[in-house]
Amino acid sequence: MQPSVVNSAMQSSTSAGQTKFYPGSKRPSSLRWRSLSLRVKGILLAVAMSTLPVFIVGTTAFLVVREVSRAELEKHETLLASGVQSHLNQYMWERFGDIKAISNLDIFTNSRRRETATAREKSKALEQFLKAYPVYNSIAVFDLNGDPIGVAQEKGVPPLGNHSDRSYIKEALRTRQPVISQPLISTSSGIFSIYTAAPVRDQETGEIIGTVRARIPVNRLGELIPALKPQAGRSYYLINASGKAFYGPEGQYTNQTKSNGSSATIKENTIHQEQRIETIFPGIETLTKAKQAGSIVTQHSRLSATQFVTYAPPTQLAGLPDLNWSVALATDLSVAFAAQRQELLVILIGSGSTALIATLLAAYLTNRAVRPILAAAQAVKQIGEGKLDTRVVVKGEDELAVLGTNINQMADQLQILLETLRQNEARLKEQNDVLSDLARNEAVVQGNLKVRGGAMRKRWL
Repeated sequence: MQPSVVNSAMQSSTSAGQTKFYPGSKRPSSLRWRSLSLRVKGILLAVAMSTLPVFIVGTTAFLVVREVSRAELEKHETLLASGVQSHLNQYMWERFGDIKAISNLDIFTNSRRRETATAREKSKALEQFLKAYPVYNSIAVFDLNGDPIGVAQEKGVPPLGNHSDRSYIKEALRTRQPVISQPLISTSSGIFSIYTAAPVRDQETGEIIGTVRARIPVNRLGELIPALKPQAGRSYYLINASGKAFYGPEGQYTNQTKSNGSSATIKENTIHQEQRIETIFPGIETLTKAKQAGSIVTQHSRLSATQFVTYAPPTQLAGLPDLNWSVALATDLSVAFAAQRQELLVILIGSGSTALIATLLAAYLTNRAVRPILAAAQAVKQIGEGKLDTRVVVKGEDELAVLGTNINQMADQLQILLETLRQNEARLKEQNDVLSDLARNEAVVQGNLKVRGGAMRKRWL
């Protein structure tokens, strides 16, 4: 065959359905896929089909667990915050009962004892109450002019003066009922405190003859309310009626006294700064304004740490004035989502292990399933190369076994056909040899006859 003919044949075969590639050119993905072996294709498809459901189920489980965990976390944190709210209300209900009890002390309500008792005796009666209830740092009874007539205070607390201008004293006299103040900075001590006050009535006439007030430093709430005790990664914030935090972790928002430690009226040099809760936790105002329980993920403005913050709105306890105090619980994300991370880790490990097992099993089964096909293909190739004694090992009775049997039968038939051709070729050769011999003999005979005939003609002539 001439080179030009070969080149034209190659060009025609290329144009008939094959793409010509040059060194450095990228092959299309479809052709790369076609160039892979059947074993590799089968393994890849089997792995994809076996792992895809695992990943779909794993992803779905991940999303479901994340949502359920978030809901469970919010429920759990809300219960904790609501528990603190309940403890706080119960605690203040007890303090409300304390001020009622103090206002009914006989030494103040009984006109005879009140007139005969000295100021020291009256103060001693209050001191007994102060020792019994360490939540207070100051208890005092004032006359209607606001001057103290009996005082019990801890050591180091400045002496008391006239209290007629105090808002809680005015409120108790106006309502003629016990009251609980919002957290205030004491103008006499500079201590951030909660005040309870009640009118003192004469036993016989029922007329108000003075007032009693007790002071609770807010920093003691954490010591005396068990629910407020520090927990790992959790901090509680108490919020007053105006939306300002009056209690927080490590005294950051409470118990802030004057920087110079003096007991004069606070006008300057104070280091206490009340903050609205939304300045501490941006975004929580959507809950506080609606007075709705809920949770947000936000960044603490001071700590620059992202926390899970849960808000518990104010609740009212029967027999207790409406304080309108609420609670915010801030939990570090590492603590809040610890259980969720554990669950997700279990899902991840389970899905990964399942996918790995499915991959190995799919690869093994695919390799085992493809092996007979590859063996048949190899046998056909060898038979095509002329190795007609090649046979496929047949196992089972499935379609692959039938294919192997057919290949073996084809090889047998080809061997028989080839043997028949060889025998026919041998016979044909023998016949050709005989015919050749006969032809040669015929020529010899004919040649002899011609010679003899010429000799005889010569004789006759």
